[in-house]
Amino acid sequence: MRNFVTVTFDDKGKAYNGLHALRQRDQRGEITVRRLALRAVP
Repeated sequence: MRNFVTVTFDDKGKAYNGLHALRQRDQRGEITVRRLALRAVP
């Protein structure tokens, strides 16, 4: 089974905060993160 989540932020700082929050939840065992990607679009 594969699950994908896509999140859009209007600010680069908010995107980095979201990425950090996902990593923290993974470390606490709340979710499993296999891959993360951050793509900035001008």
